[in-house]
Amino acid sequence: MKFVAVSSESSIGAPGQANYSGSKAALNAAFQSCIHDIEWTRQMFPHVNARFNIVSPGLTNTPMVKSEIEDDAKR
Repeated sequence: MKFVAVSSESSIGAPGQANYSGSKAALNAAFQSCIHDIEWTRQMFPHVNARFNIVSPGLTNTPMVKSEIEDDAKR
């Protein structure tokens, strides 16, 4: 079994993004718990094969991001 989650660098906190950052942090925590649980399970049942991956992309160069960066530079 393979499990892949798309998280974000915002999981560590981003201004004005409490709901988004909180949900991404919860996703990371849930996957970390699954990883620990599967390691324990493998000790008891070696045939269990599962992989958990979290993908956390950073900023993507889009017009919206460029605009935000320019606005921050003006302040």
